[in-house]
Amino acid sequence: MTIRYGFLSTHPPTRCGLATFNSALSPYLSEVAGPSGIVRVATNSDDIRPSPGVAHTWVDTAPSAWRDSAEVLNTFDVAVVQPPSPKSSSPPVTSSATHRPDLIA
Repeated sequence: MTIRYGFLSTHPPTRCGLATFNSALSPYLSEVAGPSGIVRVATNSDDIRPSPGVAHTWVDTAPSAWRDSAEVLNTFDVAVVQPPSPKSSSPPVTSSATHRPDLIA
């Protein structure tokens, strides 16, 4: 059985350790487990052009953008939520972004 992983995380071109980690983890899981996709968390100052593997970009200035992000994450079998560190300029991420029971935080 193929398991589809959806990642909620910062991701390149955002420059931070979590984005770098996610850019290595998501392709690895795609290779060994099945297709995955990324819901990229970005700030208004980030480059938000689409990049490979990114299914959706959540920009922190859009008031209800978390709903669109949750809808995209709900298309995957497992949601992997990787919140940015408190020092990050990215918006805070909580498990409320998805209502699926198979949430990994």
